[in-house]
Amino acid sequence: MKVRSILPILAFLLLLRCFAAGQKMAEVIVTSTLLRASPDYGAEKLRTLDKGSQVTVEKGREAGGWTFVSIEDGKIKGWILTATIRLIKAVEKSEIK
Repeated sequence: MKVRSILPILAFLLLLRCFAAGQKMAEVIVTSTLLRASPDYGAEKLRTLDKGSQVTVEKGREAGGWTFVSIEDGKIKGWILTATIRLIKAVEKSEIK
């Protein structure tokens, strides 16, 4: 009986681990760029990111030269021009909280 109650928890943790391992870190490579609410030049500006700012690339979210990213440990999410960032590394399991 106890094994049955643990199985859903283990399945959830495995799913979470797979999702987190797929994330990549990137940094801004231009003087500054804008984080926007949607992948459009006219969309609401959420933040201005300066050169060297790090972002987490959200897996599988790209649209016509835009990439969906998060900053501040996932608290703020938005779209950034793909040409303004470069990948620096995959997120290590030990870095995931």
